[in-house]
Amino acid sequence: MKTYFSAIKMRIQFFLGILILIGVVQRSPVYSQPLDLSNLKFEHLTAEEGLSQNSVYAILQDRTGFMWFGTHDGLNRYDGVRFRVFKYDPADSTSISDNIVLALLEDSDGQLWIGTTQGLNRFDPLTERFYRYLHDPDNPNSLSNNTVRQLLQDRFGRIWVGTLGGLNCVDPKTGRVVRFLHDETNPYSLSSNWIEALLMDRYGQIWIGTSQGLDLLKLPSDGSLQSDLPFQHFFPHPQDSSTSESNHIYGLFEDRSGTLWVTGPHFLARLIRVNIPSPRFAFVNRRFSSPIRIFYEDNSGRLWMQNWGDG
Repeated sequence: MKTYFSAIKMRIQFFLGILILIGVVQRSPVYSQPLDLSNLKFEHLTAEEGLSQNSVYAILQDRTGFMWFGTHDGLNRYDGVRFRVFKYDPADSTSISDNIVLALLEDSDGQLWIGTTQGLNRFDPLTERFYRYLHDPDNPNSLSNNTVRQLLQDRFGRIWVGTLGGLNCVDPKTGRVVRFLHDETNPYSLSSNWIEALLMDRYGQIWIGTSQGLDLLKLPSDGSLQSDLPFQHFFPHPQDSSTSESNHIYGLFEDRSGTLWVTGPHFLARLIRVNIPSPRFAFVNRRFSSPIRIFYEDNSGRLWMQNWGDG
């Protein structure tokens, strides 16, 4: 677990320093334009400025303009001047369930979803109360695992929750939780319960990066959801065993052209999925010393990427 937190710290460290980004540029007239960084300035927000802890794992700006920072010791809200810190209080069931915050999401209703190492939380900004979704070993309709590291909202308003022990879908209206787990006897089940990345593409399909490959879940058009929905599997290195580290997916990103970018331990690839019978990987770089975790596309269409420890 220590190695996991060290990895996440490097994954987001560039952002609360505040930004260290290295661009990976496609060959086109737009990308060939020189980038003037001579006047770039960095502002540092640390514990000295009121941040609860310097290890930042997740960052979000909400619709009202607040900046939210998930740290190793509390959830922080920043208004541009000062921080307000939310922490677990064992005497208050409406407090956040844990102080280690790994993932943040604002849904279409303005509710804030927080993934921690001790469950999922929904924060109501009006009441400033937290509502918890926790793993219960005796309840199959609870979260499959309490370590929540990835969050997204689908077109039906449901919240998808990637954990270290499976994929979950939460209906905010009913509280219903549907689990998706790896089953060795079912070739159409989730490739692995260790979820690294989640992405919903422009078609409303859910892509899941796991420790054993890339999965695609096509949601029914009527919004129905059952735990036995089939997953389609893609392996960057199909010649290797599906349990090989070479098929570990660390990052997913869809650019404005609809290209799906996929990263693994040492590679960056595009997933070609137009006018071909089956999507395939087109490798752009196989020589990264560490996985790419974070993507950003600027107004010029440049892709900026950050990997562990290398910028």
